[in-house]
Amino acid sequence: MNDREIERAARERDAAEIRASESRAAQRRLVENVAAVHRQTSRDLHDGAQQRLITLLIGLRLVREQVATTSPDALPLIDQSIDEAQAAIDELRQLAAGIHPSVLTSRGLIAAVDALAAHCPVPAVVSGGLDRRLPAALESNLYFLISEALTNAVKHSGASRIEITLALLNDLEVIVADDGIGGVGPDTPGSGLVGLADRVAAFDGELMISSPPDGGTVVRARIPVPG
Repeated sequence: MNDREIERAARERDAAEIRASESRAAQRRLVENVAAVHRQTSRDLHDGAQQRLITLLIGLRLVREQVATTSPDALPLIDQSIDEAQAAIDELRQLAAGIHPSVLTSRGLIAAVDALAAHCPVPAVVSGGLDRRLPAALESNLYFLISEALTNAVKHSGASRIEITLALLNDLEVIVADDGIGGVGPDTPGSGLVGLADRVAAFDGELMISSPPDGGTVVRARIPVPG
């Protein structure tokens, strides 16, 4: 290879690195914008529709007390309306939590992950911790990364136990490990690993998967965090 070819190869390499950097920056901006929209939508649901439904529910209960003796025939209809209002509130809370859980905003990533583990149909334990809050977009991204990894394990691994570990040293490390059947790869249908990799790459991180057959699956993400 002559000097001109070496120079051209160097320019092409530099251009490729610039394009990759710009792509990661664009992906991060997209993730941050989506996270901000999710937080705002969750707040709007909580402060708007949910509060109106709670007010309606209180009103229905007050009406029930007033008509209990004067119009007992109306009680079944009122009770049905109370049940419907409560069901609507519960569904709205689940919807808001799926968009952006309030505990993530108020108490941070560890508390939100604890709540995820508590509601996981497969026994899940959380270990490690963080000594400070992370940027909101990063917390949101990590929460949904862990949520998706848990969902994948529940659906596909046949696991009896899942362990979630978070540690913040030089980088932030997140591990979701199960004792299931293993054998999962990026091309495994429905594995969701591509989506996980995209979430990690958006923050200049690295995703590592270990999933030997009959050896369980370990999803490990390492992401640089500003000091």
